[in-house]
Amino acid sequence: MATKKSKKRIQEILEHSPKQKNDVIALLQHVRENPVLYATSTLFVLLAALAGLLYRVSAATKERTALTEYARALKSEDPKLRTTALEQVPASKGKLAAEVLYMTGEAAYQEGDYEKAKAAFERARNEYPDSPYAPDAMEGLGYIAENQEKYEDALALYKGIQEKWPASFTARRQSMNSARCQEHLGRLPEAVESYRQQVDAFPGSHLAQDAQAALDRLRKDHPDLFPEPAQSELPTGDVLKSLEGAATQTPTAPVSAPEEIAPSPETDATAEGATPASQSGKEGAAGVSSAPQ
Repeated sequence: MATKKSKKRIQEILEHSPKQKNDVIALLQHVRENPVLYATSTLFVLLAALAGLLYRVSAATKERTALTEYARALKSEDPKLRTTALEQVPASKGKLAAEVLYMTGEAAYQEGDYEKAKAAFERARNEYPDSPYAPDAMEGLGYIAENQEKYEDALALYKGIQEKWPASFTARRQSMNSARCQEHLGRLPEAVESYRQQVDAFPGSHLAQDAQAALDRLRKDHPDLFPEPAQSELPTGDVLKSLEGAATQTPTAPVSAPEEIAPSPETDATAEGATPASQSGKEGAAGVSSAPQ
């Protein structure tokens, strides 16, 4: 679950919040900008125009109020007070509503109120599936399940993020979450694979470093999970060339008897003791460790 930077978000809200404007002033300005409309329109057209304007002004006012309340709620350092304040934000449907729901769930999670956090996360995920906060909310549900030692449920939620929102930034950190659950469930080979996937997903990041640390720990405690490649039984490279050269060499000539000693009839045949050619090199290739990087 990604922790939001509340102070930065408050600044963004203040910079992009709608400018305050009195409803009467807005109406007068609209009359000045559209004199022909108000001079020649029928009463129905005039009322429709006024209704539309009032609706837009009212919507802007509600949005401004919601943003103001939201920014005020984020200022609270106490998770319990922040949760209560966020629940009072009159967020309308849309991006802000999904964000407020997610932040409410996060505050409740930090407070330790998992029931309230679960309710907020489920609403954010189910009511706003296209919001960027939906996968974060589902991750929050996974954290709750994991903290309650419901590792199968948590694993299903983490994998569900990768399946439903594969292009999201949140999906790219789910291999780490899955690996933790797989370890708790005793599925160590699967955990090793998930940790390796996390290293590849964010090379050089703190998340990748944590995943690599987990791999190093597992390698130390369970070396059987990291088998070395078997050595080759056939000679290769220089050794093979040396063997081929020895096979093509001409055998040395038989050793002759000394001149002062005449060969006896029984040993008339020449001795056949050939000296094999010398060979250099060492057979066998050393195995290479497959330690992940």
